[in-house]
Amino acid sequence: LSERKFEQKLLNVLPVLMIILISISADDYIRPIFTTIYGRIVMCAAIVLLVAAYFISKKIMDIRV
Repeated sequence: LSERKFEQKLLNVLPVLMIILISISADDYIRPIFTTIYGRIVMCAAIVLLVAAYFISKKIMDIRV
């Protein structure tokens, strides 16, 4: 169970770390996501999905004995 909780935390943090890494290493590649309206819409949708995934995985991992 602790392995699955660690995996849950890692999978929730990994997308944020990838965005930061790409922002640092390839600014021209990621800039349209933050500067265009379509990029902002996609980023907002991605954030909503990440938050939903966090709560769903937290609910799944909440095992009562």
